[in-house]
Amino acid sequence: MDALEFFEKIAKPNYEEAKRAPDDLRLLWNAVVSLNTIVEFVVLHRCNYEADLERNELLKKADKYEKRFQNLTI
Repeated sequence: MDALEFFEKIAKPNYEEAKRAPDDLRLLWNAVVSLNTIVEFVVLHRCNYEADLERNELLKKADKYEKRFQNLTI
């Protein structure tokens, strides 16, 4: 699953569902966590899903993307 597919199939529906039930903390949590994960999916996709990509390197690259594309962050 690439970043766009993750956004379309997971993050966006979670967000829409949470908007319809604003008092449901579980739905809000799912939306926040999935939206917050999009940047990591973009980095993984750009790195061709390298199996040996270390977590620290992923986070470093994600931080660069977050600074460059601030509309990708919550």
